[in-house]
Order: sequence, then C-alpha cells, then structure tokens
Amino acid sequence: MRIDVRTKHIELTEKLRTYAERRVHFALSRLAPEIASVTVRIEDVNGPRGGADKHVSFTVRGPRIGDVQIEETNLDVFAGVDLVADRAARNVTRALQRRRHVRSVEHAVRRAS
Repeated sequence: MRIDVRTKHIELTEKLRTYAERRVHFALSRLAPEIASVTVRIEDVNGPRGGADKHVSFTVRGPRIGDVQIEETNLDVFAGVDLVADRAARNVTRALQRRRHVRSVEHAVRRAS
C-alpha cells in the first residue's frame, strides 16, 4: 500500500507527514491486500484567518474497490486526519462487502440457471 501525503497552503512538516502515514497504516493495514494506494490531501482553506478550515481528504484506490473518497473539515488537522482515517476503514470495508455480496448473488443466479 503506497501512501502519498500532499498539502496546500499548509507546511508539510515531518511530524504531520509521519502522523498521517502512521494513522493511514493503522486504520487500513488489515485491508492492505485490497488497497493499491492512498492519497492524503490536507488543505488550509482560510489560511491565517483561522476557524474550522483544515480540509482533509483521502482517496483510497484498489482494483476491487475502485476509488473511495472521504473528506472532512476540522479545526485541528490531526483530528481531521483521525476522523478521515476511521471513516476510510469503514467505507473500504463496506465497499468490499458490497462487492462480495454482488459476486455471491451472481454466483447463485448462475447455479440456478
């Protein structure tokens, strides 16, 4: 699983990059065989004006799940990464379950005909 961290209007410090990579790995490691890459985008929407303006998005890609996009806006960038990582694990798991369900229904239809 390749993890790419990108930022816009916010400095990508070593601490932030490492935190995002570790959080992605922790949340998605059990699903790693199904995931080719994760792109983490972190943007400071309002710049120095402050507010709940740290936009965090993950794009999780895999051959069986396609692209799964998760976004969150939060006051704290680290909290935003946490929320998106947790939601990414749930969304990828759900995408895989839907795929398995569709395959099992297709298999049952083929057997019945």
